[in-house]
Amino acid sequence: MDADLKAAIKNEAIHLAKKAVTDVKKKKAKNVPRFKQSLGAKINFQN
Repeated sequence: MDADLKAAIKNEAIHLAKKAVTDVKKKKAKNVPRFKQSLGAKINFQN
């Protein structure tokens, strides 16, 4: 997979996760959704 594409997917995942957490903190959402299946690419969160 192209490195730029991988970075873009990872950045989007981080953005979605941060927004989800913010929504929960602001009581907009009851729980944090999990995005494992929706991205179509495995993301390594270690880096």
